[in-house]
Amino acid sequence: MPHICLIEINTENIPRSLTHPVIAIAAEQARNCRENLQKMGVEILDGGNMAHFKFLDLDGNLLEAFLPSLYEDPQYEDLR
Repeated sequence: MPHICLIEINTENIPRSLTHPVIAIAAEQARNCRENLQKMGVEILDGGNMAHFKFLDLDGNLLEAFLPSLYEDPQYEDLR
């Protein structure tokens, strides 16, 4: 069963872009994850690709979604 762990740290001197959780996308969900989040009103940030992108959850928290092996495995080339 997947779990998400949130860690509270003092980010006073750390850029926000370095302190966000990264969520692994299951391979079978990679093609639809970004689009499904957008349909639910989630703000996808500029940049990234279909299977690796940053977004703001509905509370404004920065998160990153990533398909493990996206850049190494040739079967995922069309998702880059």
